[in-house]
Amino acid sequence: MIGAAHGLYEKLVYLADGATTVVTGGRLIDGTGAPPVDDATVVIRGDRIAAVGPAGRVPVPRDPGVRTIDARGKTVLPGLIDSHVHFTGDTGRSALERYIPANECYKAIVAAQDAMEALRAGFTTMRVLGHGAAEIVYALRKAVAEGRWPGPRLLTAGWAISQSGGHGDPHLLPHDLVVRFRPRSAFADGVEECRRLVRLNFGDGADLIKIYTSEGSLVGDRGVTRYHTNFTVEEIRAMTGEAHARGAKVATHATHPGGVRLAIEGGVDTVEHGCDLSQDPDLLKLMVDRGTFLVPTLDIYHFLVTEGEAWGVKPFGIETARRTLEGQKRYLKRALDMGVRVALGTDCGLFGHGGSAREFAHFVSCGFSPMEALVAGTQTAAAALGLERQLGTLTVGKRGELLVTDADPLSDIASLQRPEHIRWILKTTAQLT
Repeated sequence: MIGAAHGLYEKLVYLADGATTVVTGGRLIDGTGAPPVDDATVVIRGDRIAAVGPAGRVPVPRDPGVRTIDARGKTVLPGLIDSHVHFTGDTGRSALERYIPANECYKAIVAAQDAMEALRAGFTTMRVLGHGAAEIVYALRKAVAEGRWPGPRLLTAGWAISQSGGHGDPHLLPHDLVVRFRPRSAFADGVEECRRLVRLNFGDGADLIKIYTSEGSLVGDRGVTRYHTNFTVEEIRAMTGEAHARGAKVATHATHPGGVRLAIEGGVDTVEHGCDLSQDPDLLKLMVDRGTFLVPTLDIYHFLVTEGEAWGVKPFGIETARRTLEGQKRYLKRALDMGVRVALGTDCGLFGHGGSAREFAHFVSCGFSPMEALVAGTQTAAAALGLERQLGTLTVGKRGELLVTDADPLSDIASLQRPEHIRWILKTTAQLT
């Protein structure tokens, strides 16, 4: 980890008010899906892009103090975005170890190290979707925003919201302790309780809301089922209505078509996981019609299949993850072609950070082109977070957060998994408005 920190500090550049930064000579992938531009110039004044395009069409400022980054022979692309992560600081290899409320100070240190590792991998923005440790994430978000600690910009859901006995209950502790310590989520039942808990979350400082509309854990100690929906549509509408009135988004954990449909009808903005929707094309069409984003989190299922046993995952969880991954590969490219907005998210955090870029290769294995995969982790992910006017593409007026890498992800998408290829990371700590 010390070596990782050293490598990050060498490549990290903070954009500052009053400063001008120019990136010249690189091959530009702007995040929109447009063809790359060779020998491109990007001019950043303060932290916003003032000009971008082919050399010769973009005047290069010659003012004293201009920082110039020579990107010849390299690729320039937007800072990457992971729409589904957790910063819990957990290192235990059993569900009980992960959910026992102990060693919170140690977990905070681990979470901070995880944030550093994520930034080193090129991810400049991440959306944290509950799963306990809300106070740790609030503190980490503040430290990063103030420039006191290197890490991605964090948007956090605070405490995820579950119905009593639902997916937010790991069923490892007596219920009164689960309610008290909230190892995975907080709990609400009925329209008024749901609305109240959303308000309390925002009062604590949440940027968005995370709920569960289906249940079944792959990493717990009990058998798993994917057929139970959580919450009523009235409860969901109460939560989405309260969040949308504040201009905030709502994400849902939904791992079965019934939970997906319930969430969409309740007005959620992003469906996390989704699982095998290949047998329900009408549901995919509903997602297109409602503009609902899909965040399939392929990497967590791949991890559970390949490394789950070493982490104490039971055989039923590994087999369910295998079936889920196979099902997603059957329909995901078709969903994209139908117009479903697919955003990159990994569900990383329970099993470490720094590997979010694997999701790009998973998309390609599902039939995405490398460019489509990159758009999922830049432009579409920014839109899923409600930040499309600020981030996600290297276009005039947006924040100048970008990466310069000595590899070409369009010819080798797996190169994004190797942070040593990244030569510069440009980032701002400015408040996004």
